[in-house]
Amino acid sequence: MELDLKAEIVENLTTPDEEIEMQWSILIDQVMKGNVIPVIGSDLTACDGKSISHTLVKSISSLCNMKIPAQSFSQLIPRFNVEHKNDDIYNFVYRVLSKDSYSQLTEPSVDLTSLISIKYFPFVIYTSYDQTVEKAMRLVHGDKLRVFTFYNNSDTNDYIPPLDNLKTPTLYYIFGKANGDGHRYVLSDKDILDFSRSWLAETDNSNKAKPANLSNALSNKFLLVLGCNYTDWLFRFFWFAMKDAKIKQKDDCQKIGMLTIDNSANEELIDFLTRSNTLTQNIPISKFINQLKERIAKKENEMSSVSEQIKFNQPLENADVFISYSRADKDIADKLYSVLTEKGLDVWYDKKNLGAGSEFWKDIRYAIRTSMIFVPLLTNSIKRQYRDEHVYRDEWDEAIIRKRRLGNVTYICPLCSSEFDIEDRDSDIPELFKTHNVRTFEIDKLEDNLTSFANEIISEVLKLKEDDRKK
Repeated sequence: MELDLKAEIVENLTTPDEEIEMQWSILIDQVMKGNVIPVIGSDLTACDGKSISHTLVKSISSLCNMKIPAQSFSQLIPRFNVEHKNDDIYNFVYRVLSKDSYSQLTEPSVDLTSLISIKYFPFVIYTSYDQTVEKAMRLVHGDKLRVFTFYNNSDTNDYIPPLDNLKTPTLYYIFGKANGDGHRYVLSDKDILDFSRSWLAETDNSNKAKPANLSNALSNKFLLVLGCNYTDWLFRFFWFAMKDAKIKQKDDCQKIGMLTIDNSANEELIDFLTRSNTLTQNIPISKFINQLKERIAKKENEMSSVSEQIKFNQPLENADVFISYSRADKDIADKLYSVLTEKGLDVWYDKKNLGAGSEFWKDIRYAIRTSMIFVPLLTNSIKRQYRDEHVYRDEWDEAIIRKRRLGNVTYICPLCSSEFDIEDRDSDIPELFKTHNVRTFEIDKLEDNLTSFANEIISEVLKLKEDDRKK
């Protein structure tokens, strides 16, 4: 019997449109799970179509009496060292970028600001050395943004905290950040080789030559690479260093990232990425970001229409306040949430019925462990439910464990209705709650009482943040 293999293969092939939709489906699914880390390159921070490095090289070339302007820092640095023997190119570039006359060079573009504003992308990696992405993230996150830098120097590298789940607003400069402290960052080809050598080191938290905590955290994340104009060999090098463990896996269904490319992309590079379980899309960055936001909005609408979906307000952790309450007190909890957030506090507060599942409780536990203030809402509902099983009792236990670890600092701030007897044994209120300064409210004066309570919480939060800064 003769088999028509060609016909069978053609029948099983997907169309280009189906392939693109499949890619979007994978990406959006990962985004909604909070598993996507954007990796931003210099093409997305370009000014007037030119990369910041290109503009700086052209400007500095004129100061080095070069008959033929340099095309890169690799060409420029030897000449600079001759013409400016008493200066350092890395400090010089930092000083140039710090000048007011060059501030326009690092102003975030509309596309960059649009991408950074996506709430599912609190953690961002930047592959260049300027402050463009940092400016964009500060516009969105303000003082909550933390900035880490890998300087390729074991004495000065920044490391994300162990077990960090990458949901805190964070910018990580993986190839160094321009600075005036004499630390090196990537300008030349030699620099990128030095940094890449460190990135290829074994992933080990004790290894100071590599940001091991970051490498470990990224191993199970989906990377979205935008605006990285690396050459074929360099991107392969970088991609292997970031995702080597996943590339080695044989699971063809487990995609590890997506790269947006332009028409100049090398077909061999695309083939390498495909074999490495990586998705690629040949699409202008601006169009990609617009489609990304549209598809996220569509997915959110679909999810919100499904009854009993679990949904939390951002942030999921590192919140200023965690509200723990009985579902019977949802109306009071809603008003408390509104009052606190209107005053600028970040509040962790689940808006719908709690569901079961280990991942769900893992998020709750982490949120409690990282919040500054834990507010248990105590009313007669607690007394009526004392024989019932409720998740808020587990939340209380977790808060008590954290309080004991924190020591003599404000953490648990009970909010109690005036008619509720906190000493009533039937209510089974933890003794540790009773020893704290319990605030009370009256139902007929609820708004005023909650406002006063919120003002007290703000004072406590500001004090805690000030203490953290002094450490």
